[in-house]
Amino acid sequence: MKRTWLFLMILVVVPIVCAAETWQINAPGGTEIDLEREVVFYYGDGSNQVEAVMDRTTLSGDRLEFYRGESRLVAKGRVLLRRERPEFWEFYGPEMVYNSQSQEVLMRTGGKVIFGEKRSILEAGEFSGNLKEQSFSANRKCLLSDKDGTLFSDRMNGDLDSGIFVAKDKVVFQTENLTVQAKQAIYNQKIDIVKFSGKPLVTRGKETFTAVEISYDRKNKKIKATGPVEYKSQNASAGGEDGVH
Repeated sequence: MKRTWLFLMILVVVPIVCAAETWQINAPGGTEIDLEREVVFYYGDGSNQVEAVMDRTTLSGDRLEFYRGESRLVAKGRVLLRRERPEFWEFYGPEMVYNSQSQEVLMRTGGKVIFGEKRSILEAGEFSGNLKEQSFSANRKCLLSDKDGTLFSDRMNGDLDSGIFVAKDKVVFQTENLTVQAKQAIYNQKIDIVKFSGKPLVTRGKETFTAVEISYDRKNKKIKATGPVEYKSQNASAGGEDGVH
């Protein structure tokens, strides 16, 4: 069957309706409509991107596809999704799928996310999240950072409501004064404590030690080790900013 297209090469500002929500879309490079597939294509003009705005959410990119039967928006090229409330989110990446009804976000090719009151930064090779549930899951070269430290891992998930973030596989946590390696880390953002398990190893200058579980209080810069501890040091005394207990 021959596919039917409608192509409009004009500056387009048009509302589209997803369930009970309406997007206002500015397409400087024009719009194509695939009438058979029910897909609308919006284009930037090279200098100006397509921008879709709905209530507290703004989505922009070089190109935007709207799948009318699925409430699904696909943005491509220098993508930015910004959400102001109830929690702050900013997503950056080369490509993104956003479902305006479920508020699910998918970035298969990875990107960067800035979120929450602390403006924490998450980078990963693959990312999925839900703005309604305030949760996310990330895979491949994950990096979670703020001004007080950086957490690396192969897998990571988090919940902004509870403030709990879990990192698994090849976990490395770094601050200015110490490094922790482990199989798993659980970060409680509300009390600012990270718990490491799976043969955690702490390195601080010329000191190293391992334990069954290690907790790091980021606010007070204190370390607590649980279980048998193996400690090695080339110095007679332990100094520095971070204390071990």
